[in-house]
Amino acid sequence: MDFVLGLLVGLLVGGTAGVSFALPTFGRSVSRFLAVVLIGLGVAMLIWPLALQASGEPLRGPFGSNVIECRSEAFAWSGGLLVGGVLAAVCGFWRRGTLPDRG
Repeated sequence: MDFVLGLLVGLLVGGTAGVSFALPTFGRSVSRFLAVVLIGLGVAMLIWPLALQASGEPLRGPFGSNVIECRSEAFAWSGGLLVGGVLAAVCGFWRRGTLPDRG
């Protein structure tokens, strides 16, 4: 089952990347969507340990995992997600200018 899921995710990501290279407008749209998702997750990861600190609850990993064990790791993940989101937004809104005709 893991192989099939990995294959499907790989085909989806690879197909999206291929179409993004072929159609730059689609690529910019995908980049903007990715920027929104990454910035949203980054802000959520920034607020999550602060809210737990204020309420006094212990930090538990997301979805029962042990990926994040302390608050500093949550802040590091939020910083990485925010940087990735800003980078995706810059790539999504950056257009290559055309040179004017010299005639």
